Amino acid sequence: MKSILIILLFFSLVFGNNQEDPKIKEGIKAIGHFEKFWKEKLIRNIKADPRGLKAVKYCSTHIYNETKRISNMYKGIELKRVSLRYRNPKDTPNEIDKKVLKYFDRVKDWSREPKIKIVETKDAYRLYRPLVIVTPICLKCHGRANRIHPKVREIIDSKYPNDNAKNFRYMQVRGAIVATIKK
Repeated sequence: MKSILIILLFFSLVFGNNQEDPKIKEGIKAIGHFEKFWKEKLIRNIKADPRGLKAVKYCSTHIYNETKRISNMYKGIELKRVSLRYRNPKDTPNEIDKKVLKYFDRVKDWSREPKIKIVETKDAYRLYRPLVIVTPICLKCHGRANRIHPKVREIIDSKYPNDNAKNFRYMQVRGAIVATIKK
């Protein structure tokens, strides 16, 4: 029964029809806020150290507190990141997340896709913003393992011994930012 419910929830995926709902607008705003903040921090850290050491240290020590801080700025919205190939176990997807992430994996042309996917469940709206590898900066930590700077790999391997977030390619889906909005 649970798997049928999950499948039905997945097929209630909306391609923008609810984006005028004030709660959904606020969720989209929260995702944008988080994404802008996160990208600015990563770019600043990469510019300060092109090897990627500062960026990987920032992500591994601050990103979850920053995600929570930004979530708290938006009443009733919880932000998180999820991935099928996660680095941190905190990013493990639930069953609904997995279905959306698998859908994202099948997309061939992101220029034709809506920026946000919305899944409506009984209790909440779940907004998904795909994280696509669109710049070489992402590959400093998520590219081919043999091309990641050895000191960056050392940090990743020490903090995340079961890391699955390497060996991505340009324009591949890395995961998603999810905003959960209670109804």
